[in-house]
Amino acid sequence: SSINQPENESLYDVILGKTMNDDANEHYHTIQYNIKPKSLDTKKAVIKMNQGTLQVQHNHINVNNNEKFDYSGSYKPCKEIECFLIFENGSFRLERQVSSTLIKREFNNNNN
Repeated sequence: SSINQPENESLYDVILGKTMNDDANEHYHTIQYNIKPKSLDTKKAVIKMNQGTLQVQHNHINVNNNEKFDYSGSYKPCKEIECFLIFENGSFRLERQVSSTLIKREFNNNNN
């Protein structure tokens, strides 16, 4: 069986991820939501990044409900020293963070 989370007071290897190289093709962005309804389908999202702005759209968890959840915000580039650890397959991987965003829910005032 695989380990889902690190165990307390255990030693783990830390490997450098692909993003630690200057010529990395992978990029990691973090998004913080201000409101996350329980009915939001988190399995997939439509994300648009354009000149410092980020727009995220989620569908309703019920496929028969056509409600969309729209979020937007501006993203800021991270400093080269801003990184995070990913724990998977029994070890940690250090990755560089490219940008971070706080997005807010956009409420549509149209009553359709």
